[in-house]
Amino acid sequence: MPSDIPSTGLGLDDLIKQALVALPIGLPISTREVLEAIRVASADMTASDAEIVDKIVLLASGWTMAVEFDHAA
Repeated sequence: MPSDIPSTGLGLDDLIKQALVALPIGLPISTREVLEAIRVASADMTASDAEIVDKIVLLASGWTMAVEFDHAA
């Protein structure tokens, strides 16, 4: 899990990029893990889970990463 992403001065896109870079190469991206990392790194983030997942998919797809939609349980 990308728990060590920096939180100061970064926007949502940058936080997601930092989280994606911290994940192991070749494995699917867990939306749950990235959401948790974003919420920890930026507790005052006002974006909804749906907005964050949309950006995760957009950014991960651009890097040809597979996405596992496991955030809704």
